[in-house]
Amino acid sequence: MATRLLPAVMCVTTGGDIRFASSEARRLHAQWDDGLRDAPYSTIQRWSVDRLVPHATELLTTRLRREARDRQEAPPRGLRLQHPYLSELALTVELNDTDDEPHLLVGFVPSSRDHTALARAELERERVLEQLTPSERRVALLVAEGLRNHEIADRIHRSRRTIECQLNAIYRKLDLRGRTQLVRLLG
Repeated sequence: MATRLLPAVMCVTTGGDIRFASSEARRLHAQWDDGLRDAPYSTIQRWSVDRLVPHATELLTTRLRREARDRQEAPPRGLRLQHPYLSELALTVELNDTDDEPHLLVGFVPSSRDHTALARAELERERVLEQLTPSERRVALLVAEGLRNHEIADRIHRSRRTIECQLNAIYRKLDLRGRTQLVRLLG
């Protein structure tokens, strides 16, 4: 069964009061602020989500609209802000002022849709590589880059037969049937 990610969305008043937040939004909100834990106080003051919402409101309702009017363009409906320390996390803020009470839709956007899965994959790759000797590790990584046996042999100054023997040892240690499985495992 495939894992489905829930939308990470919050509905916030222009004053900063949270009206609704999905569980995924609450989790990423906590991750956003945790990413600021070791930052200087001035950075925390500027980048915490609770501070960003009023700032985004001010930007969207006044400054960006004024700039768009000066350029004779439609005013922007939203903006995207990248986390200052966590490159895998950003948030979008969109102003909805069509209702009686204007509000913001705040969406947390992991740059890679599921960065925890990527981290797990990287840990798995390291675990796999630890099972190999340094020489086998080098050959496996060159295979993952797409090099053929003779290209690997030329690159590391070994015979093609040595590379074939090392690949057979790698397949045996990792319980793989061939090159394609190795590439998938390390990809």
